[in-house]
Amino acid sequence: MKREEIIRRRQNENYDEGKAFIKNEGTRIAGKGFVVFATIVMIYNLYFQLRSQNLAILSIFFFYLGCESVGKYAVTEKKIKFIESVIAFIASLGFLIYYIMLTLG
Repeated sequence: MKREEIIRRRQNENYDEGKAFIKNEGTRIAGKGFVVFATIVMIYNLYFQLRSQNLAILSIFFFYLGCESVGKYAVTEKKIKFIESVIAFIASLGFLIYYIMLTLG
């Protein structure tokens, strides 16, 4: 393709690199914020000996990591990202089941 045709097609796609950058940056910062916040809550729970509450947080955390890995796998198609997502989802399910078992008695 000629350079002009590529530029014209790109403009017709309605793709805004600025908006994509903002979205990606927001997602990146939100992920880091989630990890920091979850860590603070887990430390609080450990301090007050609320150990079973950490299982719920860990379940949510590993589910988040699994979803993130699925997204990366969809873009890169790297097998390691698929394996990461499966491991994260299994960990999430394990923590969730253990949490439910402890809380229900």
